[in-house]
Amino acid sequence: MSNKRALRTQVITSRKRRTGPERELSRAGIRTAVLSWCAQARLAEGSRIAAYEPLPSEPGSVELLADLHRAGYQVIVPITLQDRDLDWVRWLPSGE
Repeated sequence: MSNKRALRTQVITSRKRRTGPERELSRAGIRTAVLSWCAQARLAEGSRIAAYEPLPSEPGSVELLADLHRAGYQVIVPITLQDRDLDWVRWLPSGE
């Protein structure tokens, strides 16, 4: 097994063991860190930020995307096209 595959298996197993409150605490910490970094970096309003819509077991949160949007940033997320290529689309809260 490759090192990358072993590490991925370890991370996925660790994520599955987390409780709901542990996940929420992690997500809140990530949100705080990302928003703080954006403020410290003095990103201009309207700056484009690439992100992803996480699965329930993944780090990050839709709340983070919404907070970035509310802060005036353009949030883009990847989508898979029919031919399996990736593209980017603008993320808007509630599918606006």
